[in-house]
Amino acid sequence: MANDDGNFASLNDNNIPFKPRVIGIVKDFHFKSLYEQIDPMYLIYNPATTSTVLIKIQAADPAETLARLERLYHTFNPGIAFDFRFVDDEYQALYVAEQRVAKLSQYFAGIAILISCLGLFGLASYSAERRTKEVGIRKVLGGSNAHIFMLFSKHFFSMILIANVVALPLAIRGTAAPKAEPSAR
Repeated sequence: MANDDGNFASLNDNNIPFKPRVIGIVKDFHFKSLYEQIDPMYLIYNPATTSTVLIKIQAADPAETLARLERLYHTFNPGIAFDFRFVDDEYQALYVAEQRVAKLSQYFAGIAILISCLGLFGLASYSAERRTKEVGIRKVLGGSNAHIFMLFSKHFFSMILIANVVALPLAIRGTAAPKAEPSAR
């Protein structure tokens, strides 16, 4: 952390230079969003200015553990409120916007499917209305309801089949999990 002139750079907000001593090196870890590259980071241990402590607790009984931590905290800091947060809640908050976009995408996909179904129903109604004379003639000549239904629906089923043949591979490819590795340096 030395400057070009050999003096140590300021590593704090008060611009007070100090000589850091490396006491350990940790493996790279994500401290921002998992979508961002892991940036260089340094951790400073200065007991006089420490205000945050990270503690890993067992999930068996978090309420009892937090109560014990609060008692321990108040023995060293009486009169100061014990404030705690869970890291997994903090990381969850990073992805709230992404979850909203996913939920909105589901709603809009449902609306798009509904509109397409209404369009298909309208097309079928128009086709049936246009062919009412044909249906009447076929009924007079002894055509069964199933035969007339197959005659009308054959065209629509073929359009739906072609649409699915085109759309399914695209949908599978679009929803497949990315094969890229998580960001690392």
